[in-house]
Amino acid sequence: MESKTQNKWQIRGAVLLIFLLGFLAGALTLTIYHSKRPPVFSEVRRERFERMVNQLQLTSGQRTQVNQIMNEMRQKFVDYRRQSAPRVQEIRQQTDEQLQKVLTPEQWQQWQQMTRESRQRRP
Repeated sequence: MESKTQNKWQIRGAVLLIFLLGFLAGALTLTIYHSKRPPVFSEVRRERFERMVNQLQLTSGQRTQVNQIMNEMRQKFVDYRRQSAPRVQEIRQQTDEQLQKVLTPEQWQQWQQMTRESRQRRP
């Protein structure tokens, strides 16, 4: 009887050990993946900004004000992009119409595929 109980605990321990090893392997894989992948453009921008702020040796008050100014500027750019999006779409449509007149049907299909893939890669 005691042997059965001991076997059950050994099995539970083995299952727990396997689970923990899987968890550690997954965490290690993610760490390696994130360290090897190229940095995202926004990360590069953020790091560059941090270097500039550090080189300027800003006080904590200045740092707070600079961060606030930069955040306001970013929001203005977001708003501007949102407002200009219809005009950008209109320009793209006009460009597509002109290109379609110049390209062969095969080239046009290829052009559409290439632009679609290019837009999907953008953040």
